Amino acid sequence: MRDQAPLLVLGSLLLMTSCVPDPGGGGTDSGNAFRAGLTVSGEGSTISGARGVQEVTSAHLLLEKIEFKTCADAQGDDDEIDYEGPFDVDLLAGLQLSEIELGIDAICGLELETEVTGTGDLAGLTVLVEGISTAGVPFRVQSAMEFEVEVEGDEVLGDALNAFALLFDVDLWFADADPDLGTVVGGEILISDTSNPTLLAAFEADLLTSARLALEGAL
Repeated sequence: MRDQAPLLVLGSLLLMTSCVPDPGGGGTDSGNAFRAGLTVSGEGSTISGARGVQEVTSAHLLLEKIEFKTCADAQGDDDEIDYEGPFDVDLLAGLQLSEIELGIDAICGLELETEVTGTGDLAGLTVLVEGISTAGVPFRVQSAMEFEVEVEGDEVLGDALNAFALLFDVDLWFADADPDLGTVVGGEILISDTSNPTLLAAFEADLLTSARLALEGAL
């Protein structure tokens, strides 16, 4: 198991597509009867070209838990509102999570947690990205990094239903991890613990700073 990496990230964001019917979470019982929905997705020009990348054809992130953080949480209160996973998030398609009830009138952030619990292509992994490098070589990034990330952003809940958006900027993932700098084996550039590990470390560091949170109506 990889070491967990805690981090604070600031920001805002957008997008909405495929839907998950039941998040397995809930809200508090006090305060105003606000509701919230959350969309998780990717953004960026990487799909059409970024440093070292001609195209990203697949980008999956495994999220074990997503917690809305109230302002009381930021002051040490343990009251949290959870989406219980695991969620295999296809960042190119987007993932819309169901509405939950919030007994609060402000959100001071979001906490994301990953854990290696995947199956299929994500077995033993938390991140899997595939694409074509600028030189036209297929590449694949495999990461088993487990982490907790707090995405901060003061958001007042002004509507009965508040649509939040959580976006990962895929461009940033390759800001310091040019696939074309990696070794080609069997016609593919594999970036993993055992193949091009220096590129993987750079990729993982930039992934942790790529998340943003906002109310969609404020974008």
